[in-house]
Amino acid sequence: MTERDRGIPNRKPLVMIETGSASMLPDIIMSPRLLPDAKERDYFLVVDNKFGNTQFPMLVKRFQMAGLRRPKGIVVPEGEEAKSFKTYENVINLLEQSRANRSAVLVAVGGGTVGDLTGHVAATYKRGVPYIQVPTTLLSQVDSSIGGKVGLNTEGGKNTVGQFYDPIAIVIDPSFLRTLPFHEMRSGWAEVVKYSVINPNFVEKIDFNKMFGEDLEVDLDYIQDLIKFCVKTKQAIVEKDPYDDGIRQVLNFGHTIGHGIERDAKISHGDAVAIGMVLESGLAVRRGLMSEALRDDMIFLLVDAGLPIVPPQSVRPDRAVAYMENDKKNDGSINIVVPGEGSNKYSKFSVSADELRELLRPPLRTS
Repeated sequence: MTERDRGIPNRKPLVMIETGSASMLPDIIMSPRLLPDAKERDYFLVVDNKFGNTQFPMLVKRFQMAGLRRPKGIVVPEGEEAKSFKTYENVINLLEQSRANRSAVLVAVGGGTVGDLTGHVAATYKRGVPYIQVPTTLLSQVDSSIGGKVGLNTEGGKNTVGQFYDPIAIVIDPSFLRTLPFHEMRSGWAEVVKYSVINPNFVEKIDFNKMFGEDLEVDLDYIQDLIKFCVKTKQAIVEKDPYDDGIRQVLNFGHTIGHGIERDAKISHGDAVAIGMVLESGLAVRRGLMSEALRDDMIFLLVDAGLPIVPPQSVRPDRAVAYMENDKKNDGSINIVVPGEGSNKYSKFSVSADELRELLRPPLRTS
């Protein structure tokens, strides 16, 4: 078995972005470029409760029709609970009970939490097995499925335990978004806005309302273009800095403050990142590291989608900042990374815990 077959980190995965591509998953798996011995392998589909109850039978049928072994299903909880040590241990135990060997292939079908968990399991089970990402939410299609970051949460922070481990393939099918609840589409939009700030060449082309046609049906052609833009932007950055030592940290724009708010106030990732980007850009403007015009354009795109731009009243500054102090980018102080003017530019600066607590104080918030 080659390193490519195992899913060794920093190997370029096959990326397909096309409406209907999920239905072609067995054919993609059997392509000579991917797994030439595909029919000799065992497959495990890792899905959350919601997906497992709807489309899992369809995927199983397609695998069997293609002559692949019938995949076994592993159902995990929805949301951040999927990235707990308990869920991780349960999945490892199920693989052991199924006598999965190092040729087994894991397939993550779901949102970002399912992908992060599956990638971490794949990286650690028997010191590494191949896995495939099939993201089903806007957030995971434009961001989390790309770049090979996988991991688990701890009580003290998000993604505290993890590593870089690329899938062998990423199959992005925008048609999954037809049934995605509106609030999840809106949550994913925060990451789209992030990429428009990082790569301003696209900022004039993004419009939240264009994602939906006159009948409020998802406009798959427009969304497919959005996804390709975000993926291309992230891939270019990851290729320059695969292990997050420099420019890749700009992809965490909004996440240092956002993760602290998300963990404390228990709001959605997209809402938290939107608030985080506004607050972090405000700190950058104050330091002369970002123009007011760039910040204001970003705020317009967030407000246009109905995303929040101020923290909820439920945030407790001390608790939220304690989570921020655990952020992976820190080196003795809390570090913020923001995009600069133009592509491939960024600024990194330190913020004191007191400044962040003051930023989150109730007088500065609205309901």
